Amino acid sequence: MELARRAVAPIEGVEVVAVDGLLVDFCKGIGAGVIVKGLRGGADYDYERPMALMNRSLTGIETVFITGDNALSHVASSLVRDVARHGGSIGRYVPDGVVDAVRAALAAERG
Repeated sequence: MELARRAVAPIEGVEVVAVDGLLVDFCKGIGAGVIVKGLRGGADYDYERPMALMNRSLTGIETVFITGDNALSHVASSLVRDVARHGGSIGRYVPDGVVDAVRAALAAERG
């Protein structure tokens, strides 16, 4: 949560909040009418579309998809962890401050 807060700190009006339960229930509780999600490609769409339809069915809340930068469509957290695990540079794929946190988490995994 702290890494996410730091990553969005420069963006006015953005808040990081932990949600316990359904996202649409949280959205209703704060008066949000739209969920915005970024997609890397077709697989993300195939995964997210049924969820968006269920959310609309449950509450009427719409989901808007934003297509991500094609130059980064191959980037996934598991790949970033693998690159870091093997000593590769991940700074261009994660926000400032995350590189050190990923390295610390990997070091803790190794014991």
